[in-house]
Amino acid sequence: MAQQRGETRENGWRNEQKIELGKGKGNTRVHDTARVNEKGGRDFTEYKSSTRIRDDPHTLNQIRLDRELLTRDPNATGRWVTRAGAADPMVRKGLEALQRDFPDRFQVVEVSRAEAEKARKLGRMLEQQARGVQRELHNVPELVRQQQQRQRDLNARVREAAQRAIERQAAEKARQRELARIQEARAQFLAKLPREIVRVVEVGMPPPAQELNREPPTPGTGTTAAGRAERARGVERGREARER
Repeated sequence: MAQQRGETRENGWRNEQKIELGKGKGNTRVHDTARVNEKGGRDFTEYKSSTRIRDDPHTLNQIRLDRELLTRDPNATGRWVTRAGAADPMVRKGLEALQRDFPDRFQVVEVSRAEAEKARKLGRMLEQQARGVQRELHNVPELVRQQQQRQRDLNARVREAAQRAIERQAAEKARQRELARIQEARAQFLAKLPREIVRVVEVGMPPPAQELNREPPTPGTGTTAAGRAERARGVERGREARER
């Protein structure tokens, strides 16, 4: 009903607005909707949707507090919106007294059954929309958790990729150092051989990169430095025998 009457947040209205009108229990008035008007006073509305408004102590106290507010605040205005004929005699008497004593600032608005039903349907629709928003808000922590997990997974993949790159770089540096060591050892070995057999020995040697990539040699197979030296001595002995 407040929505239909234009009492929305866009128009400055707020729901369940409290105002203290005295000390102690029973002196706090909570209006269904209220706002501050252009004169600085309080505009308020009380909605009673039931088919019977009982003259119980709570309802009668609401009327008493509304009278207190209208008396204290000359710029305040108020209204009760009820179903037609719903008020019990004591309630109706109290509301009529407010209308009589504050004719320009208080009124009772009675709505028909059809208007009340229309407002009820609108209220259900608004409630369903609110529940949908609440469900979405309820899912926000889970969505945040999922996003944080995706970010952690991404960070882990980045760290792993960086570590692999560092390891590849270190392995390549180690390979280059080993290749330089092989080349240096080969040069030193060849430098000790007679010049005339260096070429023969070089032909039998694999390229440095190939030697680097194959399995470590087994001693005595002729692939170690000692084996190559022994092979070179065998070539030398064969040449000497031919010359004799």
